[in-house]
Amino acid sequence: MAYSYQDINDADTSMLLIEQEEIINHLQEERIGHLAKIIELNKEVILLNSQLDNVLKQVRMMTVIPQFLT
Repeated sequence: MAYSYQDINDADTSMLLIEQEEIINHLQEERIGHLAKIIELNKEVILLNSQLDNVLKQVRMMTVIPQFLT
């Protein structure tokens, strides 16, 4: 069976499209994983900022209270 240039080109194109689809699927899976990690880290940042605010309030109170005692 003889293959024409068109047949070879179509086969190459099909293979490239399949490879590109696999790469795209892999990148989309990575993207989903990265977005999940971003959400997790954002939650941690919110928690740490809240804890920092509480510590700063405590420090301010500790500096203000001695002034009232003197």
